[in-house]
Amino acid sequence: FADLDDLAARILAFQDRYNRSAEPFGWKYTRDDLNRHLDRLNNDGTLRAA
Repeated sequence: FADLDDLAARILAFQDRYNRSAEPFGWKYTRDDLNRHLDRLNNDGTLRAA
């Protein structure tokens, strides 16, 4: 990039282009999924207390 203004212009152009085509994604990782994962980590000794 030639300078900070050029960088800012490129970032803003990307943001505009992305916002025109972006769609929300379906989040499927539930709290229960997280709890099962943490339990599994804790049971095999991978998860340690801070």
